[in-house]
Amino acid sequence: MQVTGLLLSGLIIFKRINNFSLIVRITVLVLIVWSILYLFPLFLLYFNHRFYSKSIVFTFEEANDNLSYHSSKKDIIFTMDDIEKVELYLTPNAYKKFIDWQYFGKYHYSKIYIKTGEIIYISCLVCDEIEDIIPEKFIKKKKKYIPIIE
Repeated sequence: MQVTGLLLSGLIIFKRINNFSLIVRITVLVLIVWSILYLFPLFLLYFNHRFYSKSIVFTFEEANDNLSYHSSKKDIIFTMDDIEKVELYLTPNAYKKFIDWQYFGKYHYSKIYIKTGEIIYISCLVCDEIEDIIPEKFIKKKKKYIPIIE
């Protein structure tokens, strides 16, 4: 938002725009575009991840490699050997480890496939350290522009 404000101020000063109604229209247009490009995806992701993170507890016991997933619907306790694969859904900037100019670029989620056939969804609001916990050989990274949990 700060960059947008600087660009807008620069436009008004260097183009010598003196018409107040034109300045207001340009400002409103910039705010609408900014809201569509940044705020809407940010709110959408936040509320989506918050909805799928309610009453979920995901823990890892390093001593015996036990992972536990507790939600209002199911409780699962498993080990690293029980994991079939993990799909990590990242925004393109996070996937390529670029600078994130979008405010929602840090949102991501994981799908953990267990050999029993169960799939566990873990939002970054619950655990954002999946790459540190689960070995890299299980993790497959996928790009998703807006990582909405399905």
